[in-house]
Amino acid sequence: MEALLELADVVTRNKVKQIRTLKTCDCKPKEKVHEFYELITSGAITTDQDAIELLGYQDKRDRAYRKLKSQLEERLLNSVVFIDVHQPDFSDAQKAFYTCQRYMAISRILLGRAARRPAIKLLEKVLSYADRLELSEAARDAAISLREHHAFRTGNSREFRKYMNLSNKYSEICRAEDEAVQYFQQFSIASVKSVQGENQALFEDIMARIHPHLIEINSFRFHLTVYLLKMKHYSQSSDHTQVIAVCSEALAFFKTKPMAPMTMVAVFKIRQLEAYINLDDFENARKVFRQCDRQLEQGIVHWYNAYELYILLLFRARKYQSIRPVFEKVLQSQSYKHQTAKRHETFRMYQSFLHYLRLMHKVKWEPTKEFRLRKFLNEIPIHSQDKRGYNVTVLIIQILILIQTRQYDDLTDRIEAIEKYTSRYLRNDENFRSNCFIKMLLQVPKRNFHKVAVLRHAKPYIEKLATVPLLKSKQSYEIEIIPYEHLWEYVLESLEAGQIKEPS
Repeated sequence: MEALLELADVVTRNKVKQIRTLKTCDCKPKEKVHEFYELITSGAITTDQDAIELLGYQDKRDRAYRKLKSQLEERLLNSVVFIDVHQPDFSDAQKAFYTCQRYMAISRILLGRAARRPAIKLLEKVLSYADRLELSEAARDAAISLREHHAFRTGNSREFRKYMNLSNKYSEICRAEDEAVQYFQQFSIASVKSVQGENQALFEDIMARIHPHLIEINSFRFHLTVYLLKMKHYSQSSDHTQVIAVCSEALAFFKTKPMAPMTMVAVFKIRQLEAYINLDDFENARKVFRQCDRQLEQGIVHWYNAYELYILLLFRARKYQSIRPVFEKVLQSQSYKHQTAKRHETFRMYQSFLHYLRLMHKVKWEPTKEFRLRKFLNEIPIHSQDKRGYNVTVLIIQILILIQTRQYDDLTDRIEAIEKYTSRYLRNDENFRSNCFIKMLLQVPKRNFHKVAVLRHAKPYIEKLATVPLLKSKQSYEIEIIPYEHLWEYVLESLEAGQIKEPS
């Protein structure tokens, strides 16, 4: 009761007349600040220009408008404290984290106002939660405050030693965690510009520095950071076997940690799935996808990632007829319309290849909406602006559809633009396969769509393509949706069906 009395006294002496949030009665629907908030959350306002037009201000420098923005910001910040962490989309680990953060902030305020009993009670709760869920920073801060309390207020040497040992323990863990995070950040920055040999040397140096802590430190955050570092290195090295090994080790470690959030588990599952696809291991990839489908909530980001990769797997394995139900399940998901523009573009790309396969009679599927090539090309601004190779996928599907639909004049007219693109953007090693395949496709209009002539002139590029198999290519998996070797078979089928005499 003494702690409760102290707490009531602090609130009574220091309370404000109103806590201005967006949910209290002082923020009425007729108020401008409420209107501003509703327009932002509805998506009607995304810029200052939108706001001044809809709310009736002269410009963004208008004093009244700046005051309104300040009021809304203040109420939003006040509302953050009252976020309901008991909603279904908060994991147990997230609930504990936010609860600890809130309790720590409140305890510091109470200590500042000399309300020690409720503050100490909160700090003991924080330490209990943080110790159980391995929230090292919160545990360290709570232990330090409790150590100080018993050193200067109670004089209880037994309690002082207890919290001194805990604060030392968690300080050491925090140092190791911070060191691992710094190394991971250092490697991430270096890997942007460094060549592979330099990355390998840096990775080995970092792992040598981290190694002493691997046995001593058992915290979730420390080992998670190390696994992320390893996964990044092996992914960049295209060492897919090692990626799978790291993911398996991480997933086994997570099973020993009840605080491991499903989002982190999903990250490693997705990378494992990606690696199996890159190794052309259909059965293991399908097994991992099924695990993702069972464990991940439909509509979350990682659920979409898993389905996106699984569709790619089905394309690679020529399981074309199996794609339709998977593809439609994604598009019919309620949250699909809220996904990123890049996600929408990827599925439009998948749709374009399904359309091509339908034209080739490789799939039996009548889509609800007719596919229009021109409309498709206009709807993919991110790919069309890309200069690193992704745009080649758009270019290839465009050529394939024009060949299959016998639009020879349109294709012939585009030869110059296609050659210009390949000479300018497809020179790097990671685009080698794409470069070869584009050169192969260009022989089709150049050789008047005659199969024998096309094969003869495409032979050098076919041989070059064979020197770098898809599994050894360093290009992003997003570029080659259907292996070029498969697509070349279909091109030859198209030429066979629409045979034109070889020019003399």
